[in-house]
Amino acid sequence: MARKKAEERDGKPANAEPSHWTTADRVAARDVRWILPGRLIAGCLAILEGETSAGKSTWIAALIAAITTGREWLGRPKSQPRNVLYLASEEDYASMIRPRLIAAGADESRVITPSLDAAGEQRRVYLTTGVGQLRDAIAAHQLELIVCEPLSSHVGPTVDLCQVNQSRAALDPDRKSVV
Repeated sequence: MARKKAEERDGKPANAEPSHWTTADRVAARDVRWILPGRLIAGCLAILEGETSAGKSTWIAALIAAITTGREWLGRPKSQPRNVLYLASEEDYASMIRPRLIAAGADESRVITPSLDAAGEQRRVYLTTGVGQLRDAIAAHQLELIVCEPLSSHVGPTVDLCQVNQSRAALDPDRKSVV
């Protein structure tokens, strides 16, 4: 009864700690910069998934072509050409990815890829251990988009994307806390 009276008096439960909640009308709205209007927001994670041979890589090549040339595409207005980082692991850059980019009309000089190692193999960047490398690449090349194809090959061999805490840690290494 005393607790109920305390709640009625100040409108808060008697054992309430300072609130970490607010209402949507108190959240300051930010302008959103769209890579692909209504579909792909700059600075956010987006996952393109589909069945094998559905055309995902072809769609990605067309998006990269639009970004690197600045041309209009799927509602994307004409803009300044920008750079893209392309991390691939299942397809070879020379025999599969580059021809696809050429066919899509991409400006290949704006498509950044990891260099070859001493054995002539494409280096692989892991999101879990290569955060510094990615930050450096973003700053050095002023990237508009990072493509990880497929994502599962770039989170590290010990990360299980089906485990929510592992996937969150891999995809947002700066996250201080998980609710």
